[in-house]
Amino acid sequence: MLAPLLAAAAVGAAPAPPASAPQPVSADALAKSLFLPGQAVDVEHHGKTYRVFVSIPPDPVPPEGFPLLVVLDGNFNFSIAASIASSRARWKEMSPIVVVGVGYPSTSIDEILARRVADLTPLKATDPGVLANRAPGAVGGEAAAFRSFLTGALPSVVGSFTKIDSACTTLFGHSLGGLFVADTLLRAPQTYRQYFASSPSLWNNDFAVLKEQAQFRDKVAALPAPIRVELSVGGLEREFSARQLAGIPSLRGLPDVRMVAALTEFGGWMTGLRAPNVNVRYGVVEGETHTSVVPGNVVRAVDLASECPATSLQTGH
Repeated sequence: MLAPLLAAAAVGAAPAPPASAPQPVSADALAKSLFLPGQAVDVEHHGKTYRVFVSIPPDPVPPEGFPLLVVLDGNFNFSIAASIASSRARWKEMSPIVVVGVGYPSTSIDEILARRVADLTPLKATDPGVLANRAPGAVGGEAAAFRSFLTGALPSVVGSFTKIDSACTTLFGHSLGGLFVADTLLRAPQTYRQYFASSPSLWNNDFAVLKEQAQFRDKVAALPAPIRVELSVGGLEREFSARQLAGIPSLRGLPDVRMVAALTEFGGWMTGLRAPNVNVRYGVVEGETHTSVVPGNVVRAVDLASECPATSLQTGH
């Protein structure tokens, strides 16, 4: 009985109208439909132009201001951090925070990669293996100048959008960005209240950044308030995969980067300081590569920023 009825319905059904031809969506409409929060401004500083991405919560501004999360490599990482912070705050899973991404006014991946090498590395590279994996002429070594932009011009730019809690600021960076976070932490720990170094390239210039450890203890002893440090690396970063080596042969010429070992040694050293005003956590995220570890670490950085200021100074692995 059912089969004849279905057959009759099929015969009597009107043909479906043809689908319309696909219509391109503008970049602006695409961003809005993906619910990517925020806006951007271009800021010139000492002859260089930076693109500053800003996501402001719709919530009432707290009397002390919003906590701030500054995300390096903003062209790549801002959208993840801002989307996570916005959606989680909307669902009351965390306190609202301001997310700021610092990047470059370019859509050229080669230009962005070359500029990040310059801004995120403390010293110029000399190792042929390192230079072979960079854009021609990208020797680096301009971290101090970039830090002057973050500490000098950026606060007033962000302050023009909303009020920031100066006692609740967090810096996040991955890879060379993580190296910059570690360099800022060791050289000027008072710059931010919290630091998150994701897969930091500590190996750069033969681990030169770690030479700043000798003065770190005295610097943190003079801090006006406690700081919190998170260090994280993917477990699969112990070696390059066969696929990577086949696709990027120049990786074979890199020095031994010791990503996992270096981070755990650095984290152990910081924990071993037992500095009363430094809260240190570090760990290996097993099963994650240098790139796949990023989203999870960004989520943890968002959490860290929303929890600031630290109420507990326990250190741990």
